[in-house]
Amino acid sequence: MSDIRRVRPLTRPADATVEVPGSKSIANRALVTAALADGVSVLTNVPDGDDTEAMLACLRELGLAADRDPLGGRVEMTGVGTAWEQGEHRLFAGLAGTTSRFVTAL
Repeated sequence: MSDIRRVRPLTRPADATVEVPGSKSIANRALVTAALADGVSVLTNVPDGDDTEAMLACLRELGLAADRDPLGGRVEMTGVGTAWEQGEHRLFAGLAGTTSRFVTAL
């Protein structure tokens, strides 16, 4: 037996706060932008997930310093501008398509 719920129209504007999780795709774009910048960038609301973790792992393998706050979705990254580490690197992007595409270009 299901419960019946009646929805009544609001009599005044809603008073609510909604926190929307960060986008993995936008986060990966922001991480690449921070990697290409000179100096320290601080990113907030970076979501957890395989895609963003794959991007961070690949960027670290390419020589970037990236510290992630495991609780707050904050990433502090020191970008290298155009001074990328030279040499051969093994990068594992898993099933993260955005990571694969951007890291290949980097």
